Amino acid sequence: MRRWKLSAAAVLFSMSAGLATIHAAGCAPYVGEYSMECPQAQCWLEIEKGKGKTYNVRFIAADRVDASKVLCRADIPMERGPLSFTATEQYEDGLSGSYGDDRCGKFDMLGEYTAIGD
Repeated sequence: MRRWKLSAAAVLFSMSAGLATIHAAGCAPYVGEYSMECPQAQCWLEIEKGKGKTYNVRFIAADRVDASKVLCRADIPMERGPLSFTATEQYEDGLSGSYGDDRCGKFDMLGEYTAIGD
């Protein structure tokens, strides 16, 4: 069973400017799609809000030319930690969870993700 922690730096880095707007609008943070550089594939996360502090995170790696040719998909149930500021005014927050399916083992899911949006 693999255990993943998406740190605030990984996800919030691309969202930091819009985070205040997200909270003001009453939307859950992290929800959306995020892309990441993967060697020989296009990789992204789809994050949906679950009940309470839970989130449903799906990691997808697909063919670089045809996104409909999915090479692996991992559904990872995650839970959100507390949102606070550190002494250096960085967000202390993150999603953590685990999954048992290792079909995506050849793809490194950890790294910096950028929000996909309009």
